[in-house]
Amino acid sequence: MATSFLAKNKASKNANRTMYSGMRDKRILIYGDNSQGKTKQTTRIDPDHTLVLATEKGYTATALMYPPIDITSARDFKQVVRELTDVKNLEENLNDYHLIIIDAIDKLNDLFTTYVCKQNDVDKINQIPYGQGFVQVRTEIKDCINKLTQSGYGIIFIDHAETQDDYTDPVTGEQYPYTMPKATKSKSGEIFKDLADFAIFLQNNGSDEDGNVIPSTAIVSNRKNVFARSRFTKCESSFEFSAENLVNAVKNAVHEEAKLLGATCVDDFDESAIIKVRMTEEDQTKRHDALVKEIQEYGLALKTDFGDECREIMSEVGKLSNTKPSQNNLLERTLERLKDLADNNHIIVNNGNE
Repeated sequence: MATSFLAKNKASKNANRTMYSGMRDKRILIYGDNSQGKTKQTTRIDPDHTLVLATEKGYTATALMYPPIDITSARDFKQVVRELTDVKNLEENLNDYHLIIIDAIDKLNDLFTTYVCKQNDVDKINQIPYGQGFVQVRTEIKDCINKLTQSGYGIIFIDHAETQDDYTDPVTGEQYPYTMPKATKSKSGEIFKDLADFAIFLQNNGSDEDGNVIPSTAIVSNRKNVFARSRFTKCESSFEFSAENLVNAVKNAVHEEAKLLGATCVDDFDESAIIKVRMTEEDQTKRHDALVKEIQEYGLALKTDFGDECREIMSEVGKLSNTKPSQNNLLERTLERLKDLADNNHIIVNNGNE
């Protein structure tokens, strides 16, 4: 019998139409110039449950329970995302890491451009015909970010600001300077802007007459010269940037939205709302079939040059056709090992699951 999406939907209906006002499961883009407290303040939100994925070392003034992970390559990023979103460890990971901070996202385009160039044995991305290199970079980044944001973590994207002096207004045709997140200038970075529940620009306020730094102003509503926005109808248009004020701005925006929608708003996070602990028998079978298909695709791509390694990896599984849905965890581990082998040897496997 085919899966009924409506039956599942009705079975899991949110009878109270509950909205959650905390930072978890939110996606926030924060950008601005250097030394405005982007990393310092966001790591203060929940220092016991925050993981920083650092493409640059901007975390030296932080004190976290879990040390930041330096991301020096696209393969590093792919591996961390793979581990964070692994279904069999998701409940434990979500308990440990409530908030993931990617600092800074504009570096991801460079890392993945290098990765795709190596995969295609070229020096420059535009040497890949028909613009397919740019498409591959965009696809790689999009796949990683989608997996991460759909897993239930609170995500903060940190970026640098960049001003385009001759920006052309798409409505009026007027030209004027326009400031935006640096990463979103490329097509591969548009996903960060599209996914953000809040896109916040930090306005630098300089120092007072005694040389003390004046806290930045967080701008949340769109301005003529600055990109900013919120998905929530009633959100503070600006506030003094700090960890406490950011948390309160998010909380207040959700509470106000709940009032408008006639929904219940809660501040406590319901873990079961995002962790699918049990799968139906039909779900398990579908997952099994998908895993077998993907393992076969990786095996086909790897067997010529890495036959011995593939046989070693597959030795625990045996014959794929003899496996059952009850062995899905084993198949997932096997697939991850094959993916690691492909990544480590710069092999792209084209399949419908990635």
